[in-house]
Amino acid sequence: MAETQFVSTYKGINYKVSDANKHAKFNDGKLVTSDPQVADYLRQHPDFGVTLTEVANPAGKSVVVPELHFCKHPGCDFVGKTENALRGHMKVHANNKNDAGAGQAAETGGDPGGTGSKNGNKEDES
Repeated sequence: MAETQFVSTYKGINYKVSDANKHAKFNDGKLVTSDPQVADYLRQHPDFGVTLTEVANPAGKSVVVPELHFCKHPGCDFVGKTENALRGHMKVHANNKNDAGAGQAAETGGDPGGTGSKNGNKEDES
């Protein structure tokens, strides 16, 4: 039986094939199977076409599975198809850090350094 390749936006998702004692475990968002029951199950799954895709290989040749770019920020499940998409997404996390700094600045009277001066520099009061 020919191998069937699938990609998922979820790196380590594990599908339990219903009515069988089989699992479809993805590693780094990729799965290769020669089991027709597993392949048919994945094609019928509600995730198919949404977060799960079959890699077409009509000629039976080796296929390069598209590289997926995963966000490493804790709790984030963003997956980009290109490095540029991931770079653009990372701005969201950078902006969130800047927003947190703005909250700190408000707590210190507009002084992000907490020095007691509006311009962030310590002033000599002598």
